[in-house]
Amino acid sequence: MKFSSYLNPDYIFPCLEVNSKEEIIRTIVDKVAEDNKMVSEQKNEIIKNILKREEEISTCIGNGIFYLIQE
Repeated sequence: MKFSSYLNPDYIFPCLEVNSKEEIIRTIVDKVAEDNKMVSEQKNEIIKNILKREEEISTCIGNGIFYLIQE
């Protein structure tokens, strides 16, 4: 299976104007929450868990590309 099959084009943001990794994460989760009730209801917990994981290992691939997976 190709990596691209896991990507939803609605959640690719090529021109985010943010100043920090935390702001990127919050912005992306906010955008997903607009379409997903479960994410909306648990948004703060999701953000907290992503930020915690970021302390352990970065989701940055490079060149401004990040992958965010909430398990």
